[in-house]
Amino acid sequence: MGHDQGFGSYAAIVAAHIGPGCVASSTPPAGGDDSRSADFEFRFGANGVRYFPAGGPPAYINIGGRRTPLGDWLADNPPWVHFANGAVLLDNELFFPQGMTGRIPYPRERIAAWDWTGTAIRKESQKAQKRPDAVQHKVIRHLLAQTGNEAFDIVFDDDDAGEAADVVAIRATPDCIVVHLYHCKYSEGAKPGARLDDLYVVCGQAQKCVRWRDDAEALFRHLLSREGKRLAWAAPSRFERGNLVALRKLESMIRSAEREFAVFIVQPGLSRAEAGGEHLELLAATETYLMETSGMLLGVIASQ
Repeated sequence: MGHDQGFGSYAAIVAAHIGPGCVASSTPPAGGDDSRSADFEFRFGANGVRYFPAGGPPAYINIGGRRTPLGDWLADNPPWVHFANGAVLLDNELFFPQGMTGRIPYPRERIAAWDWTGTAIRKESQKAQKRPDAVQHKVIRHLLAQTGNEAFDIVFDDDDAGEAADVVAIRATPDCIVVHLYHCKYSEGAKPGARLDDLYVVCGQAQKCVRWRDDAEALFRHLLSREGKRLAWAAPSRFERGNLVALRKLESMIRSAEREFAVFIVQPGLSRAEAGGEHLELLAATETYLMETSGMLLGVIASQ
Protein backbone atom coordinates (compact mmCIF):
# COMPACT_ATOMS: atom_id res chain seq x y z
CA MET A 1 0.00 0.00 0.00
CA GLY A 2 1.35 3.44 -0.88
CA HIS A 3 2.27 5.64 2.09
CA ASP A 4 1.12 9.26 2.00
CA GLN A 5 -0.92 11.76 4.01
CA GLY A 6 -0.03 10.02 7.27
CA PHE A 7 -1.51 6.63 6.41
CA GLY A 8 1.83 4.84 6.46
CA SER A 9 1.72 4.18 10.20
CA TYR A 10 -1.23 1.82 9.87
CA ALA A 11 -1.10 -1.90 9.08
CA ALA A 12 -4.06 -2.72 6.87
CA ILE A 13 -6.06 -5.46 5.29
CA VAL A 14 -8.12 -4.56 2.21
CA ALA A 15 -11.69 -5.79 1.81
CA ALA A 16 -12.98 -4.79 -1.61
CA HIS A 17 -16.76 -4.96 -1.91
CA ILE A 18 -17.13 -5.26 -5.69
CA GLY A 19 -20.82 -6.05 -5.99
CA PRO A 20 -22.28 -8.04 -8.90
CA GLY A 21 -19.08 -8.75 -10.81
CA CYS A 22 -16.12 -11.05 -10.83
CA VAL A 23 -12.39 -10.59 -11.15
CA ALA A 24 -10.93 -12.61 -13.98
CA SER A 25 -8.20 -15.03 -12.99
CA SER A 26 -5.98 -17.55 -14.68
CA THR A 27 -6.69 -21.29 -14.59
CA PRO A 28 -5.98 -22.63 -11.08
CA PRO A 29 -3.09 -25.04 -10.69
CA ALA A 30 -3.50 -28.80 -10.37
CA GLY A 31 -5.06 -29.69 -7.05
CA GLY A 32 -8.08 -27.48 -7.46
CA ASP A 33 -6.77 -24.58 -5.34
CA ASP A 34 -7.29 -21.09 -6.73
CA SER A 35 -3.97 -19.70 -5.51
CA ARG A 36 -3.41 -16.88 -8.00
CA SER A 37 -3.72 -13.29 -6.80
CA ALA A 38 -3.00 -9.79 -8.05
CA ASP A 39 -1.51 -7.04 -5.87
CA PHE A 40 -2.43 -3.37 -6.10
CA GLU A 41 -0.76 -0.25 -4.75
CA PHE A 42 -2.74 2.72 -3.42
CA ARG A 43 -1.34 6.16 -4.29
CA PHE A 44 -2.74 9.21 -2.54
CA GLY A 45 -2.65 12.52 -4.37
CA ALA A 46 -4.36 15.88 -4.69
CA ASN A 47 -7.03 14.35 -6.92
CA GLY A 48 -7.81 11.41 -4.64
CA VAL A 49 -6.63 7.82 -4.64
CA ARG A 50 -5.49 5.81 -7.66
CA TYR A 51 -4.89 2.07 -7.83
CA PHE A 52 -1.96 0.59 -9.74
CA PRO A 53 -0.98 -3.05 -10.35
CA ALA A 54 1.96 -4.01 -8.13
CA GLY A 55 2.45 -7.67 -9.01
CA GLY A 56 0.69 -10.83 -10.06
CA PRO A 57 -1.34 -11.51 -13.21
CA PRO A 58 -3.44 -8.79 -14.90
CA ALA A 59 -6.82 -8.47 -13.15
CA TYR A 60 -10.10 -7.40 -14.72
CA ILE A 61 -13.72 -7.19 -13.67
CA ASN A 62 -16.59 -8.26 -15.92
CA ILE A 63 -19.95 -6.56 -15.39
CA GLY A 64 -22.74 -6.83 -17.94
CA GLY A 65 -20.37 -8.25 -20.51
CA ARG A 66 -17.98 -5.29 -20.21
CA ARG A 67 -14.37 -6.06 -19.25
CA THR A 68 -12.59 -3.33 -17.29
CA PRO A 69 -9.09 -3.28 -15.73
CA LEU A 70 -9.58 -3.70 -12.00
CA GLY A 71 -7.46 -0.63 -11.18
CA ASP A 72 -9.73 1.58 -13.28
CA TRP A 73 -12.85 0.10 -11.73
CA LEU A 74 -11.53 0.60 -8.19
CA ALA A 75 -10.96 4.29 -8.91
CA ASP A 76 -14.72 4.69 -9.39
CA ASN A 77 -15.69 2.10 -6.77
CA PRO A 78 -13.11 2.41 -3.97
CA PRO A 79 -12.73 -0.56 -1.62
CA TRP A 80 -13.11 -0.37 2.12
CA VAL A 81 -9.73 -0.70 3.81
CA HIS A 82 -9.91 -2.12 7.32
CA PHE A 83 -6.89 -1.26 9.46
CA ALA A 84 -5.61 -3.45 12.23
CA ASN A 85 -6.37 -0.77 14.84
CA GLY A 86 -10.06 -0.73 13.86
CA ALA A 87 -10.00 2.36 11.63
CA VAL A 88 -11.56 2.22 8.17
CA LEU A 89 -10.45 4.03 5.02
CA LEU A 90 -12.82 4.78 2.12
CA ASP A 91 -11.12 6.55 -0.77
CA ASN A 92 -9.11 9.23 1.08
CA GLU A 93 -11.34 9.52 4.15
CA LEU A 94 -10.32 7.81 7.39
CA PHE A 95 -13.05 6.79 9.87
CA PHE A 96 -12.77 5.68 13.48
CA PRO A 97 -15.68 3.53 14.75
CA GLN A 98 -17.31 4.13 18.11
CA GLY A 99 -15.69 2.33 20.99
CA MET A 100 -12.09 2.90 19.85
CA THR A 101 -11.37 5.54 22.50
CA GLY A 102 -11.11 4.43 26.09
CA ARG A 103 -11.53 0.75 25.27
CA ILE A 104 -10.12 -1.88 27.61
CA PRO A 105 -7.14 -3.92 26.29
CA TYR A 106 -7.90 -7.54 25.42
CA PRO A 107 -7.68 -9.52 28.69
CA ARG A 108 -4.50 -11.58 28.76
CA GLU A 109 -6.28 -14.37 30.64
CA ARG A 110 -8.62 -14.88 27.68
CA ILE A 111 -5.70 -15.85 25.43
CA ALA A 112 -5.64 -19.66 25.20
CA ALA A 113 -2.06 -20.91 25.53
CA TRP A 114 -1.69 -24.21 23.65
CA ASP A 115 1.12 -26.74 23.83
CA TRP A 116 2.60 -26.75 20.31
CA THR A 117 4.93 -29.71 20.84
CA GLY A 118 5.28 -31.58 17.54
CA THR A 119 4.17 -28.57 15.47
CA ALA A 120 6.53 -26.55 13.29
CA ILE A 121 5.14 -23.13 14.25
CA ARG A 122 6.71 -21.53 11.15
CA LYS A 123 4.67 -23.88 8.94
CA GLU A 124 1.14 -22.56 8.55
CA SER A 125 -0.82 -24.72 6.09
CA GLN A 126 -1.34 -28.47 6.06
CA LYS A 127 -1.90 -28.24 2.28
CA ALA A 128 -3.57 -31.00 0.28
CA GLN A 129 -1.08 -33.56 1.60
CA LYS A 130 -2.26 -32.81 5.19
CA ARG A 131 1.15 -32.11 6.70
CA PRO A 132 0.93 -33.28 10.33
CA ASP A 133 3.33 -30.67 11.72
CA ALA A 134 1.50 -27.60 10.35
CA VAL A 135 -0.30 -25.06 12.54
CA GLN A 136 -3.54 -25.60 10.61
CA HIS A 137 -3.33 -29.37 11.15
CA LYS A 138 -3.01 -28.85 14.92
CA VAL A 139 -6.23 -26.78 14.91
CA ILE A 140 -8.06 -29.45 12.91
CA ARG A 141 -6.95 -32.22 15.27
CA HIS A 142 -8.13 -30.14 18.23
CA LEU A 143 -11.57 -29.65 16.67
CA LEU A 144 -11.94 -33.31 15.78
CA ALA A 145 -11.18 -34.24 19.39
CA GLN A 146 -14.14 -32.24 20.75
CA THR A 147 -16.92 -34.42 22.17
CA GLY A 148 -20.47 -34.07 23.42
CA ASN A 149 -22.07 -30.66 22.99
CA GLU A 150 -18.73 -29.22 21.86
CA ALA A 151 -18.36 -31.57 18.87
CA PHE A 152 -18.77 -30.15 15.38
CA ASP A 153 -20.82 -31.68 12.57
CA ILE A 154 -18.56 -30.10 9.93
CA VAL A 155 -14.81 -29.45 10.07
CA PHE A 156 -13.68 -27.99 6.76
CA ASP A 157 -10.22 -27.10 5.42
CA ASP A 158 -10.85 -23.88 3.47
CA ASP A 159 -7.21 -22.84 3.18
CA ASP A 160 -6.02 -21.10 -0.03
CA ALA A 161 -6.71 -17.84 -1.85
CA GLY A 162 -10.28 -16.67 -1.43
CA GLU A 163 -10.79 -18.56 1.83
CA ALA A 164 -13.47 -17.73 4.37
CA ALA A 165 -11.00 -18.99 6.98
CA ASP A 166 -8.24 -21.58 7.20
CA VAL A 167 -10.62 -23.87 9.08
CA VAL A 168 -14.42 -23.64 9.28
CA ALA A 169 -16.28 -25.60 11.97
CA ILE A 170 -20.09 -25.84 12.11
CA ARG A 171 -22.53 -27.57 14.42
CA ALA A 172 -26.28 -27.56 14.94
CA THR A 173 -27.68 -27.14 18.44
CA PRO A 174 -31.33 -27.20 19.53
CA ASP A 175 -31.27 -23.39 19.57
CA CYS A 176 -29.03 -22.28 16.70
CA ILE A 177 -26.35 -22.99 14.13
CA VAL A 178 -22.87 -22.39 15.52
CA VAL A 179 -20.10 -21.36 13.11
CA HIS A 180 -16.46 -20.99 14.16
CA LEU A 181 -13.92 -19.47 11.76
CA TYR A 182 -10.23 -20.13 12.49
CA HIS A 183 -7.54 -17.94 10.95
CA CYS A 184 -4.09 -19.46 11.33
CA LYS A 185 -0.80 -17.62 10.93
CA TYR A 186 2.70 -19.02 11.04
CA SER A 187 5.26 -17.58 13.44
CA GLU A 188 7.91 -15.23 12.07
CA GLY A 189 10.37 -16.63 14.59
CA ALA A 190 11.37 -20.12 15.67
CA LYS A 191 10.16 -19.46 19.22
CA PRO A 192 7.10 -17.66 20.62
CA GLY A 193 7.66 -14.05 21.58
CA ALA A 194 6.18 -10.56 21.39
CA ARG A 195 6.52 -9.74 17.68
CA LEU A 196 3.72 -7.33 16.78
CA ASP A 197 4.05 -8.19 13.08
CA ASP A 198 2.91 -11.73 13.90
CA LEU A 199 -0.55 -10.31 14.68
CA TYR A 200 -1.23 -7.64 12.05
CA VAL A 201 -2.18 -9.86 9.12
CA VAL A 202 -4.22 -12.37 11.11
CA CYS A 203 -6.15 -9.58 12.88
CA GLY A 204 -7.00 -8.13 9.47
CA GLN A 205 -8.18 -11.53 8.27
CA ALA A 206 -10.40 -11.82 11.34
CA GLN A 207 -11.98 -8.43 10.65
CA LYS A 208 -12.96 -9.50 7.15
CA CYS A 209 -15.12 -12.28 8.62
CA VAL A 210 -18.00 -9.89 9.28
CA ARG A 211 -19.23 -10.51 5.73
CA TRP A 212 -19.99 -14.15 6.53
CA ARG A 213 -22.04 -13.31 9.62
CA ASP A 214 -24.06 -10.85 7.55
CA ASP A 215 -24.65 -13.38 4.76
CA ALA A 216 -24.40 -16.88 6.23
CA GLU A 217 -26.06 -18.41 3.17
CA ALA A 218 -23.14 -17.11 1.09
CA LEU A 219 -20.72 -18.91 3.41
CA PHE A 220 -22.43 -22.24 2.75
CA ARG A 221 -22.44 -21.60 -1.02
CA HIS A 222 -18.74 -20.79 -0.77
CA LEU A 223 -17.93 -24.05 1.03
CA LEU A 224 -19.98 -26.12 -1.43
CA SER A 225 -18.18 -24.47 -4.33
CA ARG A 226 -14.73 -24.99 -2.80
CA GLU A 227 -15.36 -28.70 -2.29
CA GLY A 228 -16.70 -29.06 -5.82
CA LYS A 229 -13.56 -27.51 -7.28
CA ARG A 230 -11.34 -29.80 -5.19
CA LEU A 231 -13.18 -32.90 -6.36
CA ALA A 232 -13.11 -31.73 -9.98
CA TRP A 233 -9.32 -31.85 -9.77
CA ALA A 234 -9.40 -35.31 -8.17
CA ALA A 235 -7.70 -33.82 -5.10
CA PRO A 236 -8.36 -34.84 -1.46
CA SER A 237 -11.65 -33.65 0.01
CA ARG A 238 -11.67 -30.48 2.09
CA PHE A 239 -13.93 -32.18 4.64
CA GLU A 240 -12.09 -33.29 7.77
CA ARG A 241 -15.44 -34.25 9.25
CA GLY A 242 -18.79 -34.36 7.49
CA ASN A 243 -19.59 -34.37 3.80
CA LEU A 244 -21.64 -32.55 1.17
CA VAL A 245 -24.88 -34.15 2.36
CA ALA A 246 -24.33 -32.94 5.95
CA LEU A 247 -23.34 -29.47 4.74
CA ARG A 248 -26.44 -29.12 2.57
CA LYS A 249 -28.62 -30.18 5.52
CA LEU A 250 -27.11 -27.43 7.68
CA GLU A 251 -27.50 -24.98 4.81
CA SER A 252 -31.24 -25.67 4.69
CA MET A 253 -31.47 -25.12 8.46
CA ILE A 254 -29.55 -21.85 8.65
CA ARG A 255 -32.08 -19.97 6.52
CA SER A 256 -34.49 -19.92 9.46
CA ALA A 257 -32.28 -20.70 12.47
CA GLU A 258 -30.58 -18.39 14.92
CA ARG A 259 -26.88 -17.99 14.17
CA GLU A 260 -23.92 -17.81 16.50
CA PHE A 261 -20.60 -16.86 14.92
CA ALA A 262 -17.16 -16.69 16.48
CA VAL A 263 -13.75 -15.89 14.99
CA PHE A 264 -10.50 -17.33 16.29
CA ILE A 265 -7.02 -15.96 15.73
CA VAL A 266 -4.41 -18.74 15.88
CA GLN A 267 -0.84 -17.49 16.24
CA PRO A 268 1.65 -19.78 18.01
CA GLY A 269 4.31 -17.10 17.51
CA LEU A 270 2.59 -14.98 20.16
CA SER A 271 3.56 -15.69 23.76
CA ARG A 272 0.72 -15.02 26.17
CA ALA A 273 3.19 -14.25 28.92
CA GLU A 274 5.15 -11.77 26.79
CA ALA A 275 2.23 -10.04 25.06
CA GLY A 276 2.46 -6.33 25.81
CA GLY A 277 0.18 -3.34 25.65
CA GLU A 278 0.38 -2.98 21.88
CA HIS A 279 -0.59 -6.62 21.32
CA LEU A 280 -3.55 -6.43 23.68
CA GLU A 281 -4.68 -3.10 22.18
CA LEU A 282 -4.56 -4.59 18.69
CA LEU A 283 -6.61 -7.60 19.79
CA ALA A 284 -9.08 -5.29 21.56
CA ALA A 285 -9.46 -3.21 18.38
CA THR A 286 -10.21 -6.36 16.40
CA GLU A 287 -12.75 -7.55 18.97
CA THR A 288 -14.42 -4.11 19.05
CA TYR A 289 -14.78 -4.10 15.29
CA LEU A 290 -16.23 -7.61 15.17
CA MET A 291 -18.70 -6.99 17.99
CA GLU A 292 -19.88 -3.56 16.84
CA THR A 293 -20.32 -4.48 13.19
CA SER A 294 -21.71 -8.02 13.42
CA GLY A 295 -21.89 -9.15 17.03
CA MET A 296 -19.17 -11.75 16.46
CA LEU A 297 -17.12 -13.17 19.32
CA LEU A 298 -13.31 -13.23 19.16
CA GLY A 299 -11.05 -15.95 20.54
CA VAL A 300 -7.25 -15.94 20.56
CA ILE A 301 -5.04 -19.04 20.55
CA ALA A 302 -1.32 -18.57 21.18
CA SER A 303 1.59 -20.08 23.13
CA GLN A 304 2.55 -20.00 26.81
